[in-house]
Amino acid sequence: KRFLPGLFITDFPRIKQLARHLAVGLVTRLAKDCKVLGFGSEHYAWMPDVIKEYPFIQYLHLLDAQGILQGFAVIPEYQQNYDKMPLGYDFSGRQWFIETMKTGALHVTDVYQSHFTDKLIITVSTVITDDNDDISGVVAWDIQLEELLQRAELLDQEKEEE
Repeated sequence: KRFLPGLFITDFPRIKQLARHLAVGLVTRLAKDCKVLGFGSEHYAWMPDVIKEYPFIQYLHLLDAQGILQGFAVIPEYQQNYDKMPLGYDFSGRQWFIETMKTGALHVTDVYQSHFTDKLIITVSTVITDDNDDISGVVAWDIQLEELLQRAELLDQEKEEE
């Protein structure tokens, strides 16, 4: 290992792989029923329930196909931090949005530090399609790495039960 470090996976890349695996599994399950319905919290009553059930998701956001924020939920302790991004906020320039719209596939960012919470997070995003399989928007989750890894065993059990 000492002479050929590039051939071995260190702990941090292993942790990132595990986080990616857990997050992708969860996001894939949750995204199945997402629809972009328009502005207003009345369309997205399910979102705060997701945050309560999975408290490692610090911010869940639903965007239309132009990258405009249609609905969101945030961990209550961070609500004030996210007030700078009200409904109608434009996420179209974010790399995770661009890549998701370009490929139509699930996208996972590298680990980065949230400027809203100072936590290490990843953003996982995927397209939402309508009944004709046309892309109608993107749903994205900002997931706290440490909290996700603390719940790894529980998430794996959930997946096995499905």
